[in-house]
Amino acid sequence: MKRFKIRFIKFDGVGMSTIKDVAKLAGVSLGTVSNVLNARNAVNPEKVRRVQEAIEKLNYKPHEAARSLKTSRTMNVGVVLPDIIDPVKSAIFTGVERVLSQHGYTVSLYTTSDIPAKENAVIERILNLRTDGLIISTCQPENIQVFEQLAESGTALTFIERAAKEGEYHLVEFDNYSSVFRTASEIIESGITDILLITGPSQYSNEQQCIDAYRKACSEAGNANIKSAVLSINYNKENSFRHFTKYLQRNSLPGAVICTGTPLVHGVIKALDMQAVEHESLPQLYSLSEENWAEVPVGDFFRIARRPITLGEKAAELLLEEIESNTAFDSKHLKIRNMPAEDNTGKNIHSGSEGNTSLKILMLNSPSFRALKNLVPDFRKKYGIDLQFDSFEYSELSSIINDPELRNKFDVFQVDIPWLTELAQSGALLNLSGYIENIEPIADTFIPGVLSAYSEYEDGIYAMPFMFGTQLLYYRRDLFDDPSNKLMFREKYGFDLNIPKTWAEYNLISEFFTRSINPESPVMYGTTLGGKIYSGAVCEFLPRMWAYGGEILDKNGRAAHDRSAIVKALKIYTESYRYAHPDSADYWWDEQVHEFISGNAAMMILFIAHATDLADLTDSDIVGKIGYDVIPGGCPMLGGWSIAVNSESENKDEAIDFIKWAVSKELAIPQTILGGSTASISLYKSSELLSIYPWLPKALESFKTSRKRDISKITTHGKLSEKDFEIILGEAIHKSVRGELSPEAAVEEAFTKIELKL
Repeated sequence: MKRFKIRFIKFDGVGMSTIKDVAKLAGVSLGTVSNVLNARNAVNPEKVRRVQEAIEKLNYKPHEAARSLKTSRTMNVGVVLPDIIDPVKSAIFTGVERVLSQHGYTVSLYTTSDIPAKENAVIERILNLRTDGLIISTCQPENIQVFEQLAESGTALTFIERAAKEGEYHLVEFDNYSSVFRTASEIIESGITDILLITGPSQYSNEQQCIDAYRKACSEAGNANIKSAVLSINYNKENSFRHFTKYLQRNSLPGAVICTGTPLVHGVIKALDMQAVEHESLPQLYSLSEENWAEVPVGDFFRIARRPITLGEKAAELLLEEIESNTAFDSKHLKIRNMPAEDNTGKNIHSGSEGNTSLKILMLNSPSFRALKNLVPDFRKKYGIDLQFDSFEYSELSSIINDPELRNKFDVFQVDIPWLTELAQSGALLNLSGYIENIEPIADTFIPGVLSAYSEYEDGIYAMPFMFGTQLLYYRRDLFDDPSNKLMFREKYGFDLNIPKTWAEYNLISEFFTRSINPESPVMYGTTLGGKIYSGAVCEFLPRMWAYGGEILDKNGRAAHDRSAIVKALKIYTESYRYAHPDSADYWWDEQVHEFISGNAAMMILFIAHATDLADLTDSDIVGKIGYDVIPGGCPMLGGWSIAVNSESENKDEAIDFIKWAVSKELAIPQTILGGSTASISLYKSSELLSIYPWLPKALESFKTSRKRDISKITTHGKLSEKDFEIILGEAIHKSVRGELSPEAAVEEAFTKIELKL
């Protein structure tokens, strides 16, 4: 079958000329061209002549349908903002709405979460509704074509805070450059030489101005000892908390921190609090903020107050001037001056005293461990107990946990949930039921059903849920929605490109998006895989086997007689390696994530505990392009870990304090932002977190159908241990995916070894 690629091209006129081309050739602004096209009065005759000559020379054909729609006003204006959580953004909208409503206009608010696809959808809606004007804080300042389309349609346009990369448009912004330059200069003059600047994404003009001002202040100070650094991150308190916490792990405490907005400084303050930095050691904090007499202060910092309501009012006035004027207009650039920095008195960030008790903690080297370790100062502050951590990779941790002599060196250890039964049976774990008073209130903080799955053995509680994980399908929504890809897929396979519901569909779609097979694929690989021996291979294979109805052991603990479904699943899984990176058989989940966020693959099956980086603009190239759903076949594996107390520990009370802290509701959101994955239900009810990690509700849906791998509950008191089972099955799977054995031979080899153990 012949492969082809369909390209969709928007024709602005014969010769593909645009309104931007006309403005450039005529030497006038886009606004002037728009005035001429829309027959506004009093346009300078010389400019009219130049525009008309440029139109004729370029053979430019205006969008007549769009022009005809603008013959009358709708009395509606759109306002597009990243969010209204930031007090500055909500105050800007207040100012816009106040002015426009006084002139009889209805104002429609749209938020984009700084996702270009959402912004494009909003602009398309605004064009379809014939909205008279648009005030926008854009998340795609480089997308000149869409702004030209607005100008061509006759829609009045005013930018706030973030300027378009090209073109002449109204812009109203705060004078952040002057404020940051003055603040940084004053800090340096006071004798502080270690200064950190935290900004939003540098692609936005308002943030880049702050960076430029900061660097100029540092360079003009003439002090070779100045240590300057910039963190340019997603503009929210969650990313500020995450990246500043990581900064503190790598660097000494700065003498001063300048933030370009209230959400960023709040994230810094929370990080300092969780790191238990002593009050006298705190850096001086400065932040661009908002004018608000009734603000409840959060932490000590110097506020550089801005006037967002005034900015909104000025933006609305400029827009009205363009909408209602029949005369030519030139683009205007207004700067709203900020207030001088003022002290914002608030609660002190304090630390507690440390005691003499020291706990030894054994954990898996994972994002959740690293997230928890970053928060340890908070534990020391509250309990005065020192913590000593040892972390290992999966196989090493398994060996230590299963060796009584090695594990008894630790007070607390992390337990993979399939290990719980064997460890509880052997007496290695402390039954927490008799130690934790009023255990029901703690249980109520978890996702319903998690405590049973992660903690219970017979009639006791032997651990606490720590790292919640179920599998989800993550896919490139932009690739699945692309009309060209849809048509090519249907031409090749005879059915529509949709989210795969079966593993056979998953492989077909993976094949389609693998460039070595389909040269027209926009990505290198159809899928990522993490088949690292032993756990990775087992966790990816079993959901496929379950989907086909396969079972390795029957309910009586005997090896299954019918193995056809197991062979079929292994064939499907082995085939999938044709559509993944050649090194995938040795990938762990971290490598999978890197492959996906680098834009190299179309799909990925992943435990949600490893998905945090998908939403981080500093790490991911595909933020805003990701879709998510339950995995094909509908039989996800329940992953995740618990934390347990060694029954031989001499510090049982202190160890229980540590566990209660580590799984507490208060730690759920900070831990998740830093890369962890908790079982606290509060996380899944947080509107702020759901805006960053929108797949969390889908994880709850997946949890309801997730299955555990728990051989010990089938065999009699662990005749076939979990470790034995995983090694045997993992080795057989590896031989199949590497082509060393056929799927049939690999399954037969695995069953031979399993039957010997039984």
